[in-house]
Amino acid sequence: MIEAKKEVLVAIPAYNAGQMLTTVLEGVSRQVERAQILVIDDGSTDDTRRHAESYGVKVQTHQKNLGKGAALKTAFAYVLQKTNAHAVISLDADGQHAPEYIPDFIKAFAEDQNDLVIGAREFSVKVMPFFRVLSNKMTSKLLSWKTGEQIKDSQSGYRAYSRRLIANLQLKTNGYETESEILLQACRARMKIAFVPIATIYRGETSHIHGLREILRFTKLYLNS
Repeated sequence: MIEAKKEVLVAIPAYNAGQMLTTVLEGVSRQVERAQILVIDDGSTDDTRRHAESYGVKVQTHQKNLGKGAALKTAFAYVLQKTNAHAVISLDADGQHAPEYIPDFIKAFAEDQNDLVIGAREFSVKVMPFFRVLSNKMTSKLLSWKTGEQIKDSQSGYRAYSRRLIANLQLKTNGYETESEILLQACRARMKIAFVPIATIYRGETSHIHGLREILRFTKLYLNS
């Protein structure tokens, strides 16, 4: 059970995040101490690593771009091997996840002892690109059918993972579909899952998600699970 912010590590996968990473780090550092922040530089070709190091947070670096899932696996390994953190909160480096919700994730653990807490966004074309609305609704519905759970937002990268869940994961994927793989494994292990409402934020950022490729990867994962 998480009793204090000091028992949490915030992990930020980052790929060519540049100056935006500093803005995100400023917001996160208002919620937890800098010593509790880990940036995973996933083979960036810009100055992402410099921004992270200059801010004084922990940094793990991939020599080449391996994918969102690979970055999460690096964060999970770091937590298990080098910290006593009870949970990891992951959020993206592009500014789409408001750090102000971090206390909500911590509260969901402290009150209900969940193993996986997912930030659920509003699916509306007024605030989210049409393709993202469509793909998220489809994958959320498919995963709900597969798991027997009501999955409100399968693609949200704003999540909290318990140490128990992390220690039991056996992940085979490395891309954005890894977050769906984690959902499937958590449900299969009958771990407790919860959702907290978060704002939907889009500012026209360059997305690193390649639509068709990610759909094919998700389909392969779904059929093989």
